[in-house]
Order: sequence, then C-alpha cells, then structure tokens
Amino acid sequence: MKKYSINDANSATIAYIASHFLESDLSLRAFCDQYCDFSHVTLRDKFNNVLNSVNETLYLLVMQRLEAKKAKSIHKDIEAQKRVKEAVYLLVAHNLTVEEIAAILHSTEMTIYRDLTRRINDLDDISMETKKAVCLKLKEHRMNNIGFKGR
Repeated sequence: MKKYSINDANSATIAYIASHFLESDLSLRAFCDQYCDFSHVTLRDKFNNVLNSVNETLYLLVMQRLEAKKAKSIHKDIEAQKRVKEAVYLLVAHNLTVEEIAAILHSTEMTIYRDLTRRINDLDDISMETKKAVCLKLKEHRMNNIGFKGR
C-alpha cells in the first residue's frame, strides 16, 4: 500500500484517506505509522480543518471513531484500578522498583509508571498520605538510579 504524503492530505484526497482510515480498524497513530509519512497529530488537524469542510458526514464518522478509540477512564476499568492498587502496595510496602512491579503484574514499565504517577490521582479510595508516599518512593528510586544513594 502506498504511503500518503502531506501533499495527499488536501481537499481533493482527504476523503479517500479518511475512508481508508475508517476501513483499517487501526488507531490514528497506528494508521499514520503504517500508511503516512506524517504524524497522527497532523492527520487529525487535517481531518478537523480540511475534511470537515469537504465532507461533513465522513468527518463525523471519523470523529466518532476517534472518540470510541480513546483510552477508557480508570473509573470504568476495574482491572486498571486493581493494578494501580497492587502497584502502590508493592512500591510502598515492599519497596520494589517499577521494573520489578511490571514483571510481577505482567505489565509494561510505562504502564506501571503511569499507574503510579497519573492514574493513582483518579482513585479517591487511595489516601493523600499514600499518594505522597508513592511520590517519595519514586523520587527515592530515581535518586538511587542516578547515583545519589543515601541522600
């Protein structure tokens, strides 16, 4: 399949690109990685500014698709809530690293890091003291990793 260039994302061909995106069942980022020589941010901008004026119906379908592919809220994702709570416990109670926690929970380090730095803030049943303890443990681990042990 041909890669789309930024010149292809004009009013004459944006509807074709949008149709191809809808048929692909890929996320916008994955679609651009596979079929475009420009970023998903650029394509979304083209959808908003070009496709919207060329074909409003197709534009609405693309926007519905993008909205449906958005990450789930942690409030609706019981598995993510459990993972965040387990990661907090392993970090605070057992002083495990993000890498060790990821291995235990069969997850990626990035997911665990997001759990401990972002998603934790969306959970009301984790106390502020525990959230502070997580922050301090992560800071301690960072300092240990860059050679400031004991400070």
